[in-house]
Amino acid sequence: MHVRSHRAKKFKISPDEAKRLLDTTKGIILLDVRSEEEYRERHIPKSLLMPLNSLKAQAPKRLPDKNKEILVYCRSGNRSAAAVRILSKLGYVKVKNIGGIIHWPFATVSGK
Repeated sequence: MHVRSHRAKKFKISPDEAKRLLDTTKGIILLDVRSEEEYRERHIPKSLLMPLNSLKAQAPKRLPDKNKEILVYCRSGNRSAAAVRILSKLGYVKVKNIGGIIHWPFATVSGK
């Protein structure tokens, strides 16, 4: 258990760090792995929706560059942690988990 939680920390990034990166670095992919309904209700601007249940199938087509920096979030942090594991297994090398939108203190938008 201890090893796993230590590994998970390596992939974690705070909302503050994520916001700074998004504001200062071009080309970062912000990935929302919630459902389409949740995304429409509220999401972080410029995020790409790819629900967790279709991530394995969609990622290779929609995210062809495995060296791109990808920041992942969901509602509370559980699905984004699972998404980081899936993407890492698929060969993506710069994947970080922001956690849940419920902990995102910055602007969000609704709609598609």
